[in-house]
Amino acid sequence: MALLRWWSKQMLAVATAAAVLFTGSAQALPEWHQGLHQDAETYFNIGLIDTRFTTDPVANEYLRNYLISYLDELSKSNHWQYHLITVTPEQGYKLVQAGKLDLLGPVLPVNIPALEKYSLTNGYSCYVLVYLYSRASDYSIEPDHGASLEGKTLGVINDEELLSECRYYAQSHQWKVNFKVYDDWERLYEALVSGEVDVMADDGTHVDDSEVHLMGSIDVFQAQFIAPRDHDRLVDIFNTAIYRQEIDNLSFENWLEAEYIIPALRHIARLNETQREFVKSLKTLTVALPPAGDPFVKTGGTAEPHGLYPWILERMAVRSKLRFRYLVAPSVEEALQMVYDGRADLALGAFSGVDLNSEVYQTNAIRLEPFVAMGPASQDLPVNKGTGVQEFVHGAAAYVGGKHQAWQVHECSEGEECLDEVDHKQSSMALVPALELRRESLDYKHARLDRYEMLNVNIPINLVVGGPDALMLRNILNVAALKLDPVQIDAHGEALSRPNLMSYIIARHPYIFVLMGIIAILLVLVTYQVLLRHRLKLKQAEQLFAKNNELQLALNAAREMKLSRDAYKVASETDQLTDLLNKEAFRRLADEALERLSRDGQFGALIIIDVDHFKHINDQYGHQFGDSFLKGFSQNLHSLFRRSDLVGRFGGDEFCVLMTAVAVEIPAAQIFESVSIAAQNAIAGECRSEFTVSMGLAFYTGQGESYDEIFACADNALYEVKKAGRDGYCLYGKQVCSHQMIPSPDLRQSAPKGDGAQ
Repeated sequence: MALLRWWSKQMLAVATAAAVLFTGSAQALPEWHQGLHQDAETYFNIGLIDTRFTTDPVANEYLRNYLISYLDELSKSNHWQYHLITVTPEQGYKLVQAGKLDLLGPVLPVNIPALEKYSLTNGYSCYVLVYLYSRASDYSIEPDHGASLEGKTLGVINDEELLSECRYYAQSHQWKVNFKVYDDWERLYEALVSGEVDVMADDGTHVDDSEVHLMGSIDVFQAQFIAPRDHDRLVDIFNTAIYRQEIDNLSFENWLEAEYIIPALRHIARLNETQREFVKSLKTLTVALPPAGDPFVKTGGTAEPHGLYPWILERMAVRSKLRFRYLVAPSVEEALQMVYDGRADLALGAFSGVDLNSEVYQTNAIRLEPFVAMGPASQDLPVNKGTGVQEFVHGAAAYVGGKHQAWQVHECSEGEECLDEVDHKQSSMALVPALELRRESLDYKHARLDRYEMLNVNIPINLVVGGPDALMLRNILNVAALKLDPVQIDAHGEALSRPNLMSYIIARHPYIFVLMGIIAILLVLVTYQVLLRHRLKLKQAEQLFAKNNELQLALNAAREMKLSRDAYKVASETDQLTDLLNKEAFRRLADEALERLSRDGQFGALIIIDVDHFKHINDQYGHQFGDSFLKGFSQNLHSLFRRSDLVGRFGGDEFCVLMTAVAVEIPAAQIFESVSIAAQNAIAGECRSEFTVSMGLAFYTGQGESYDEIFACADNALYEVKKAGRDGYCLYGKQVCSHQMIPSPDLRQSAPKGDGAQ
């Protein structure tokens, strides 16, 4: 159900974007479009909120990669540049308010404090996980154990979509909870801490983990970016780019969904304790299969039915621990009737969005079955004589008819029958499953027909569930269906539908036997000649074998020697504590890089970074605490720069960076801001560091300056920063700039709890 709702949102977004672009915003679009493509200097500073406290880091990483891929595509399509920086929620809101971030996300609008201060983006550019929280002191509530939630109160922000998701999740897991709605997040959080509610649903960006207990995630939810209220022009440009992306590049949208959103949903989907106990109590379930034939359902005489859909059901059985037995119904209608009559528990059908008998339920789609549209080669695309749809499961033709009401859809029992109708001009078009078209080589047999690729249809195949426990079983099957791997299913379908062209070719072209006989005689003669030549060369090959073996041994010895030498070289150039370049390696590589910059006429910048008061920290809290901070800071520092830049540690708390191929005016303030945040986010022991840094920069103009000269300039700039009181930066020859936004470190609060603390 969550996946279907996600697809509905996608389709609604596309329709809304089209309406805005081509009706209400018809006059604004040309101006925005011109600004997007002619302004080559468009640059965004984007903050990415890091949710550190999560029970599903893998799903969170999928959603992060979705956002980055979306931004990369927008940047490529609109000739933008953007700088992405990971921040905590508190840091992000401060930087947005200070005007140092253009956009911040992903956030839920209902959770944004002082929403009137910000502008919101639209579209489906980012998503978040929705979590459940209880009080930190209350470990009696277990989301996977519904009995622990009976009679509890679940607090939710007053948002229609979020409240609907939570109600559906509670119903599908049979939670007997009471819902209480709050108008703002702070009031909801206070209600949880005070005991007014027992459980809270939220995205976790404002949660203090010391006061609440994170129980787990329940769904993937659409989020947005925010920008300062005075950035409306920027938000308009960004929204327009998103709208155009969702209309003009649907294939990329579908790729993003398959690559990131569905895997995230698959990762968080799970059965609760009630559902697992229910599965244990179930008998073997009877599945009524339609008489579809290869490659979908194959009876194989008296053996157990097999084919693509029995194979899919077996994959679902492994995930859910259910047990199935199969019956092949005499017709697709009879398969559904068997569920209505209680002779079967499950049946295949195509009923997405269609109400069935009140006593049965339908699951989410277990597969989107591709149907290929075929018609006469000379016919235009509009259909006027009707469309034949192969009804290999009940409801396939009705689904197509509901989707395309002008097509005059009718059923065909087989793909051959549908195509014969088109050949005899009884229909204008036929829709045949792609796997059967390939398996039976129907496009070869009907060579006068063409494929209408624009009219292909993907029909969702569901499971129809009956019986007294149909609702519970439906929810269990939905989780099992979500765990299916579409790539694996497609690969198995392709393997089952390999075409058998030989019998068809021989039947249509008998003279092929004569040609094959001639070819066989020629092959025998050629083989005889090859064997004679092989015998003559066999002795020569035996003599060469011994020499080749000796040569191979020598080559292996040389390769092992080279690998050992390379490993020694890497170890000698790397700082053992931080895995950055050591002082000697940095100097050697920097000399080479400066020669290249001088030869190519490019500029560079040398940066020296010093951690403020680091010796005092080591003396007071011990070297183990200091080493822990240096490791964390080194990792954060290395991630800030490009692969072409050099990052090294000169010893103690001093680091050096050589940036190559930079602009005439390097963004010193932005670099210092990122380095400061990297130092603050470094984890030392069990604490965030909150340390400050001093930074000196020197510009390389390519006029023959040596490494020592550039280093001396940067070192003098660093000295000026230290002389001015630290926590700042200086570009050589310029005025020292102090860092005013981030406070100085509180060494007592930053100290780890343990032997080193005073």
